[in-house]
Amino acid sequence: MRWIERMDALARAETKALLAGDKVEFENFNSKKNHALLEFMVVSRSVASLSPQLLSALQRLNESLAQNGEVLKQHLQAASEISRLIIDTIRAEESDGTYCRHVSLRATQRLG
Repeated sequence: MRWIERMDALARAETKALLAGDKVEFENFNSKKNHALLEFMVVSRSVASLSPQLLSALQRLNESLAQNGEVLKQHLQAASEISRLIIDTIRAEESDGTYCRHVSLRATQRLG
């Protein structure tokens, strides 16, 4: 049960930080998740049967992990979109408009 509570708290903490827009130390969270997964594998081998209390705790953990995964996915999609916008802006600024239909602002300023 302690492992489930720690893992649940870890997933909730990361989710909360992402939703709040706080700086997230992904390497730290990833390391802790990997350690928790290893611990889970060791603990799960020693469990003979699942009590209703354990099943309930595992269900809560499953929900926390699902929410965490969804928020991480959204965060990565947003980061990807921002990266794409930055790259497109840099490319547009580097171009002098020679091979474009539209004359770039930079080229117009140079000529004007």
